[in-house]
This record gives sequence, structure tokens and C-alpha cells, in this order.
Amino acid sequence: VADSAFSKRPFIDKVMKMGFHVVSRLRHDAALFYIWDGEPTGKPGRPRVKGDKIDVRNIDISKGNELDLGETKGTAYALKAWCKSLHRVVSLVIHELPNGVRRLYFSTDESMSGRDVMEYYTTRFQEEFCFRDAKQFLGLTDCQARDKRKL
Repeated sequence: VADSAFSKRPFIDKVMKMGFHVVSRLRHDAALFYIWDGEPTGKPGRPRVKGDKIDVRNIDISKGNELDLGETKGTAYALKAWCKSLHRVVSLVIHELPNGVRRLYFSTDESMSGRDVMEYYTTRFQEEFCFRDAKQFLGLTDCQARDKRKL
């Protein structure tokens, strides 16, 4: 799923109804909230879902855990968060690069670990690069033949 000007929510709702989950990136200014972990109020109505807003620059480390990135540079934190634009709880990874830039990766599968979210996202783009290279450098889009021998 590529970032775009339109809302991702209708697309993600359709994908979720088909039984799939989405792994993608969020904008750096996405509205994210910690999961509410307080006591129920006992009042009638819908229970509270979201807590305080997540400040990406000052992450509450007690609400998430730091990931071991191995060869990847920077630090990453994984946590469960309420995403306002998607209207759902997501598995969120905040990856801080050495130059100070922060990237937000998410998965609609809440049970997915932060390490898996980063691996799936990275693998997806490795496949995209293979398709791009095949089209540009091997000329796979230049042939209009339909015969098997010519292909």
C-alpha cells in the first residue's frame, strides 16, 4: 500500500474483509494514540479505547519495547497503538535512523511482532525492485508477441 492523498481506510477495510492483513508505512505526522490501559469507569457506554497521543519524538518506553535490529542502523521501538485514520489498533514500529529521521511502519495484524513488521515491509520493497529491474533493464514490457516460441 503506497502512501497517497486519499484515505487508506476504505481500501484497508476491503482487504481485511477478504481475510488479509496490511503491512505499510504511515506518514510522519499520523495521529497515533497509546492503548488505554486504565480501569473501566463502570459508566454506561462504550469503553475507552485510546489513551494519550503518541509523541514520536518522545516515546514512552514503558508502553513498548526496543527491537534488536541486527545489521540495520538506528533504533526501533514496537508497540500496539490506536491509529486514528484507520480506526483500529495496529502493531506499530517506530524506526529512528541515525540522522534523526523517524519512520512509522504498521501492520493491521495486532499479533504480529515488530521485528516481523519490519522484515515484511523490507521484503516487499526488495520484490518491487526486482520487478522494476526486470521491466526496465530486461525489456520484458517491450515485446508484444503472443506466441510461446517468440516469447
